[in-house]
Amino acid sequence: DKSPEAFGKITEYLLSFEDLASATPRSMQRLVREIQHEDLLLALRHTSNDLKAYFIRNMSERKARTVIQDLHTMPKRPLAEIEAAQDRILQRVDELRTSGLFQLHDESDSWVP
Repeated sequence: DKSPEAFGKITEYLLSFEDLASATPRSMQRLVREIQHEDLLLALRHTSNDLKAYFIRNMSERKARTVIQDLHTMPKRPLAEIEAAQDRILQRVDELRTSGLFQLHDESDSWVP
C-alpha cells in the first residue's frame, strides 16, 4: 500500500517528537524558521523541559523571548491539538530529512566502509 496515510503511519513510528532533541543545532535552527509559530507553541506545550530548552537555544534571542512569553500566556489546549501540531512538525522534519536539510546527531557521523 503506497497511500500517504500508510506512509504517515510508518514514519510516525520512526521518529517521535522527543527524538528532535538529537537534531543537530543547524537542523533545529532550520526547523524553527520553517514551522508555523502556532504549531511551535502547541508542540512545546506538551514536551519535556529539555526539548523545550533545546528548541529555545536554537532560536534568535527575539524569537525565544516571544515563544517564552506566548507559552506563559497561552490558554490550555486539547491534547489532540497539541499532538496534531507535533505531527505537522514531524512531517516537515521528514521532508527536510528527505532533502538532506535535517540531520540527527547519529546521522551526521561519517561512516567509512
